[in-house]
Formats: sequence, structure tokens, C-alpha cells
Amino acid sequence: MLCLFLTCTAAACLCFLLSSLIRVFAVAQLTLALCYVLMMFDSIGDWLSWLQYFSIFKYGMTALYIIEFKDRQFCNGTDPTDW
Repeated sequence: MLCLFLTCTAAACLCFLLSSLIRVFAVAQLTLALCYVLMMFDSIGDWLSWLQYFSIFKYGMTALYIIEFKDRQFCNGTDPTDW
């Protein structure tokens, strides 16, 4: 719960920062959308993958994935005895 709160607070702080720096609303909104897209660069290409380390959303989502899925075992779907 703390991780989700901190991720939302960091996102809100980023929104406040960009809204105070950029006067045009459309440009600020586009910049925020690009910040969110940065965390999806794993599948885009190796030459852009370094940009994912600037995204606060990537770290927040990674922490939430670890909290949610650690110590769980999933079947791979090929062996019916695993179900």
C-alpha cells in the first residue's frame, strides 16, 4: 500500500512540476504522456532502452509487480499435472 501511495505521489509531483514549467496545456499533457510511455521501452528497441531509467513509473510499477507476484507459482500450461 505504501508503494502505491508513493508512486501516485511521485506522479502527482511530476504533474505539478511540469504544469508549472510549461505554459501550454497540450504540450504539458503530451510531455506527461511521454514520461509514462518511457516505462514501456523494453519492447521498442535496444537503442531507446536507456530512456526507461528516467521514468519514475517504471520503478513504481516494478515494485508493485514484485509485491504482488512474489512467492507465487504459476503453471506453464503445457503439463496438465501442474494444474
